[in-house]
Amino acid sequence: MAVARANWKGYLRLSLVSCPVALYPATSDEKKISLNRINRATGNRLRQQNIDEVTKEVIAGDDVGKAYQLDKETRIPIEDDELEAIELESKRTIQIEQFVPAEDIDQRFVVRPYYLLPDGEAGEEAYAVIRDAMKDENVVGVGKVMLSSREHMIALYPSGKGIIGNLLRYPSEVRSEKDYFDEVPHVEVADDMLDMAKTLIKKYEGKFDPSAFKDRYGDALRALIESKKGGKAIIKTDDARSGAATNVVNLMDLLRKSVKDEGAADAKRRPAPARGATSSKKPATAKPSTARAKRKTG
Repeated sequence: MAVARANWKGYLRLSLVSCPVALYPATSDEKKISLNRINRATGNRLRQQNIDEVTKEVIAGDDVGKAYQLDKETRIPIEDDELEAIELESKRTIQIEQFVPAEDIDQRFVVRPYYLLPDGEAGEEAYAVIRDAMKDENVVGVGKVMLSSREHMIALYPSGKGIIGNLLRYPSEVRSEKDYFDEVPHVEVADDMLDMAKTLIKKYEGKFDPSAFKDRYGDALRALIESKKGGKAIIKTDDARSGAATNVVNLMDLLRKSVKDEGAADAKRRPAPARGATSSKKPATAKPSTARAKRKTG
């Protein structure tokens, strides 16, 4: 994959120490499949245009401006030179304002990752000093950066020989969990159900490996496109929703069956014991449920 162009260039600054850096996008949409909107009658692609909502005229790019919607009938025009007049230092500099433990940053605040690299030999030493100091102290630097005409918070994580920068949302952009979780009713879970659920969790525990997760819909969409390109008949894939749960289920039965199925799968993966060998262990049996989950609304 070709290296992306830098989205931003400026300086990384810690007090009086600074170095030239460049910010590169850490993610790519190149392999995502995008479908165009078309006119079914002609097959021609549909384009979005800047249309005046009153006159219905198409407006050329040079005549497209910006404005703030004050109320339903009033807009305040904002000119480019006025925006430049309030230009912030963060447009040219990432000023580290705070150092925090990585676990202190709630993942709901993370927007997208970037790679922060030194921009030229002149800043390599200062870059390395800031990176290694954060690594040794096991902290993350938090500062501000101006991207896409907006000032963002950014968290800087030392990673190998480089620094990863995660753009962060402001608190006003994150909804409170209390608005949602307070409505969840309290449920007392039976101990035997909880034990079985924990058994299932242990069977699926492991180190996170993103390569183990496949984009099944994307693969199916590519196969569909290849099939249509070749003029072949379209083969319907298995409906992923066919395994959806019914309205009425016995949760304990599902847990017991899940544990049993996983145990059988483990047995198939284990090598057969040597001939004549015997086991002194008795096979484990699931303890029948003695209580049901009680639901409270308190």
